[in-house]
Parts: sequence; C-alpha cells; structure tokens
Amino acid sequence: MNKNHFLEFCIFLLLFVVCSCHFHNETNHIKKEAILGTWANLSMQVTFQKKDSIFKVPEGQWENILKIKPILTTYYPEGRYESKYYNLMDSLLFTSEGNWELKGDSLYLKEAGIITTYHVFLDLPKATFTGQLDWDQDGDSAEVYQGVQIKIINTKD
Repeated sequence: MNKNHFLEFCIFLLLFVVCSCHFHNETNHIKKEAILGTWANLSMQVTFQKKDSIFKVPEGQWENILKIKPILTTYYPEGRYESKYYNLMDSLLFTSEGNWELKGDSLYLKEAGIITTYHVFLDLPKATFTGQLDWDQDGDSAEVYQGVQIKIINTKD
C-alpha cells in the first residue's frame, strides 16, 4: 500500500469512527423511571404539511392561546397513563387515558385502539416529544407535533 492510499484509508477510518460515535451518542435510550410521574405542557408546535402552515403555542402562552391550563399527563409504573384537561378556573374538563410503552427513545401511547409514537428527547426536568398526528382529524396522520413538557411530580417504580 503506497503512502497516498494509506493516508486515504486512515482518513476514511477516522471519519467512520467519528460518525459511528456521533450516531451512537444520538441514540437516546430512556429508562422507564425517567418517564414515570406527572408532566405539564410548556409549549407546542404543530406543522400542517398539506396546508403549509404552523400552529405555535410558545412557552408562557399556553393559557392565553388555548384557553385551558397546561395538560397534566401522568405515567404510572404498570404502563397506564392519563391526561387531565382543566379550564382556566381549575375545573376538570375531561380525562383521556390509555397505555404507554417505552422502547429506546420512542414512547408509544395507545388510547382507544390507536397507537401514537413520539420520539422523546429527555433533558430533565424537561422533555421534547415529537410525532406525527392526525391533528386536523382528516384521517391522515400528516401533521408533525412537537411539544415540550416539564416533569412536575416524580413517581418511583
């Protein structure tokens, strides 16, 4: 092997190792204990790809824009979750519930036979949940949801 080929090989090998380490570190394996507890919404953004529009609720504007308190979602150790929706006067409007499962960096929520998957980036006490939803209820999960939540209550396994 001449010097040029050896140098090219070394550069290729170095790039391969750097890229492999980068992608390995990007994998966000979340432990079940990190999800357990109650989370409150801080902000969200829904991107409507078909309509080329975005609906945003910036942090600190949840109540002003949505006219409800931040949603409280509790994840229980047995794999059940519930989300509670309160009006601005703290009266419970409704509760949704289902089952949850964590696989690597993906959170699977199953409610009424429908499974929604969220990629979770955890930076405690906050987490960012990103997934595709049928936000406009047109039968197509074409909207991209990204929501930031903060953990307000820890629950032990």
